[in-house]
Amino acid sequence: MSFNQDLIQRIYNERQPKSKKQIIYFVGATGCGKSTKLKKLQQTYMGFYQYITHDEIMSFLLHQPNVFARNLSYLYLLSDRLMKAIDNTETSNQNTIFVEGHPILSILYCQALFKSQKGVLITEKDCQKLMGCYNEIMEYINGYEPFQKFHQIIYYINLPLEVNLELLQQQRGCDDIEENEKNELELIRRTIHSDIFNLTKQISNTKVIEVNTLMGLDIVHMYLLGRSSC
Repeated sequence: MSFNQDLIQRIYNERQPKSKKQIIYFVGATGCGKSTKLKKLQQTYMGFYQYITHDEIMSFLLHQPNVFARNLSYLYLLSDRLMKAIDNTETSNQNTIFVEGHPILSILYCQALFKSQKGVLITEKDCQKLMGCYNEIMEYINGYEPFQKFHQIIYYINLPLEVNLELLQQQRGCDDIEENEKNELELIRRTIHSDIFNLTKQISNTKVIEVNTLMGLDIVHMYLLGRSSC
């Protein structure tokens, strides 16, 4: 069975009836295409689903230069938006929540930055504090009764590095990415890849589906566009 056939089968296996509540996350390194795909879905299905976008979260954090404070704020803001979206499903027929990112990314980005900068911008103690906050938040969310009704799917977009860089160049309208940024991106990709599958152990009722080709990303997009409204 080819990769694309296998991906289609896994997506098909995770399909849910309209009455089933779902949280669908798009997770991946910078420039992998998650923002573009989510914006297209949002434009197509505005009003039918709930969306939590990266731009919405980051607009509150642009003024924050401190890496630890920025990622701690990201963790709390995204978790707060997620809890509010879950509560909204109790009084609406919007049973699906699309999320660009995931609370764990605040941890993974800081871990990668700590490794690359050797503690210049963020310390090991900061990473430990952030992990403690993350564990407390996820313990609360996991114990929240409405949250337990949701089936969760994480689309982990793990395109080859050269494809990731090409998409990033297209987004920025530039001919090349600086070498230090390439190295940082590669480290972030490795950090995400090493930990993302552990989420199935940390969060109940969760599946991770890896997408590692552009065609596979289009398959996911077309599947989600083909979903009937909730």
